[in-house]
Amino acid sequence: VSRGPKCSLETRICTTDTTPDTTRMFVTYLPAAGIGAILWAAVSFEIPYLKSVSDLYSLAIGFPFIALFAKVVTNAVLPPPALILVGACPNCGEDVRAYFGSILN
Repeated sequence: VSRGPKCSLETRICTTDTTPDTTRMFVTYLPAAGIGAILWAAVSFEIPYLKSVSDLYSLAIGFPFIALFAKVVTNAVLPPPALILVGACPNCGEDVRAYFGSILN
């Protein structure tokens, strides 16, 4: 494993160490989670027991369903194995992000 970014003039290959960008991977699930929360709020209002429960408790009860909905919808749009990596630029050292995967396949 090399330390830091480097470029070779002979082989014309640039290499850098990359790490998964877990924050941006988490953010890809948020749009579907928002839609799932709205759908849960609409559906839970029709359930007699949940009608009298606070909205915050209703979302806490529905969290497993919202998370499952977000995972299913996001995996339909960005099929696994989707991966976002971050590494340093060989020229300037600034962070560069790369997405590996397909969209809507």
